[in-house]
Amino acid sequence: MLYYKTIPINLYMKNNAPSFSHPYGTDWLGRDMLARTMKGLGLSFFVGVIAATVSSILALLLSMLSALNERIDFIVTWLIDLFLSVPHIVLLLIISFSIGGGIKGIVVALHLRIGLA
Repeated sequence: MLYYKTIPINLYMKNNAPSFSHPYGTDWLGRDMLARTMKGLGLSFFVGVIAATVSSILALLLSMLSALNERIDFIVTWLIDLFLSVPHIVLLLIISFSIGGGIKGIVVALHLRIGLA
């Protein structure tokens, strides 16, 4: 099931209880819930790894900039304090919606929030 680009619909198998052939059962369109869970898990890992990598690079660059000059250190500190003063979920929603939403908006919002906090 996981090798399909999309999970096939089988209306004859809709709303089945968990069994050996479908360990998590099927949904209202007959799609295997285990396959859907694994696809979602892969997307979550992708978003998490990209966000953590970009955030680490951003944090490293900001810390190197802060070491150069006291004025730059003041600006970077102010920027970090600005991001920390807004609640986490509100800031993620604002950044994500301003970029256009979707996976790209979520990744950018996460790496900005994690990298500057």
